[in-house]
Amino acid sequence: MFILPLQYTVYLTIGDKLYTNKCVSMNKSEKLTAALAKAISSGGSVFDTAEIAYMLDEQVTPKLTNFLAGCVNKGTLLRVSKGIFTSTITPPELSMVLFNVAKKLRVGFFNVH
Repeated sequence: MFILPLQYTVYLTIGDKLYTNKCVSMNKSEKLTAALAKAISSGGSVFDTAEIAYMLDEQVTPKLTNFLAGCVNKGTLLRVSKGIFTSTITPPELSMVLFNVAKKLRVGFFNVH
């Protein structure tokens, strides 16, 4: 299930002119879901904490770690290993998940980039 962002319109009057702007308001969970869907459609399947922080334009902090733990509890993310996640909303192909988890766990061991 993908949650669509809320939309709203901002109206601003300056003098005799009326300006309108349609805006989209997304909370952090919706941003994460959209970012994961985009990454998976581009071939990504397994993400570490730093990659998720980059997708959300945030730093890796205890607050982000708590947010990710909440996403695991809600079922948005599946924790594969410490600091390694995959999406449950837009699940990738299983064979790619297994390969990419092994690749992340054994960085420097595989001769694949």
